[in-house]
Amino acid sequence: FESYGGLIFLKEMKRKRINTPTIIITQYEIFSEGSKQLTSDAIDELCKKNFQNYLGLIIYSSSKSEWKEKLVKMLGDI
Repeated sequence: FESYGGLIFLKEMKRKRINTPTIIITQYEIFSEGSKQLTSDAIDELCKKNFQNYLGLIIYSSSKSEWKEKLVKMLGDI
């Protein structure tokens, strides 16, 4: 388990110069590690500023379908 798995993944892609368009999908709206906390909006902004290949962050919910619509739109924009 990694608290900031998507962020770590994007950092590794940048380090290896992999420029594949990337969407983060998560079930969490707040991420924490020790006393440090970040909201999904904060991570989204951080990723937009630092990763050229980042397309966006989607909050997954098994009880709602909005995440599917957002994913389809993002994929259509590629």
